[in-house]
Amino acid sequence: MIRVRYDDAQHHGDTAHALFDVALHTRLVTESADRFAYSVEHHLPAYLRSRAISRIKLASLTMVQGDPLEAVTIGNLALDDAGPVRSLRAADDLRELHRMAGPHGKLTEVQELRVRIRKTVGAVA
Repeated sequence: MIRVRYDDAQHHGDTAHALFDVALHTRLVTESADRFAYSVEHHLPAYLRSRAISRIKLASLTMVQGDPLEAVTIGNLALDDAGPVRSLRAADDLRELHRMAGPHGKLTEVQELRVRIRKTVGAVA
């Protein structure tokens, strides 16, 4: 039997995911970023995968909303978390971050993040 812990951190992460597409595609301000940040800060160490995915999504949202340097900082922390994680979802989310960083590709920091993502997940479409 697998035990699943559903706590405030998980709830904030799940609701942030629900709001992510709205924030991304409509450019409306949602609680998504705040909820991802809460999730990242409150996940227990045993839930490294959940924290990594929330941090990756927060980096993507931050990138799209026009703060690429902050997104790079968050993205690098996400890669630190994701390092030992062997999750297809995390890899897909990292590829999404790579694509979202593309428009800011003239910034050295963004270029370095994109290289690190490619090294972590392999080829990026």
